[in-house]
Amino acid sequence: MARLLRSKSEVMVAFGACSGQGGIPALSNLHGRERHMRTNYLDSPSLDNPSGIRPARGRWCRKESWNFRSFFDTVLTLEQVVPVDYFIPGCPPESHQIWAVIEAVIAGKPCPRREARWEAAVRRCARNASG
Repeated sequence: MARLLRSKSEVMVAFGACSGQGGIPALSNLHGRERHMRTNYLDSPSLDNPSGIRPARGRWCRKESWNFRSFFDTVLTLEQVVPVDYFIPGCPPESHQIWAVIEAVIAGKPCPRREARWEAAVRRCARNASG
């Protein structure tokens, strides 16, 4: 899906901690794919899934057929899959950060400068690599 969106987009934004750094979903990397699938789709105490249905390849949405690959063995960040132009940190991102990126995209500017408190949490933006 990320590759399809990247191929159809002029600008790719990693929105939030999950896409930018892996966030909570990346904790699955500590236990492996099979344990993640079992916990989330079969064994969770709050789950109502008596048929034991798990995500499957090939889903259809309206008139389009989407052939999703099976789950990777590890959770990847968006940047590990496709080139990313802008990163918006946070979970969820704060409105002023979202607005700063929207303004930068519209104006064709590089990544907005990050506030000092976000510097450790956000990867260096490829568009701002020169300085």
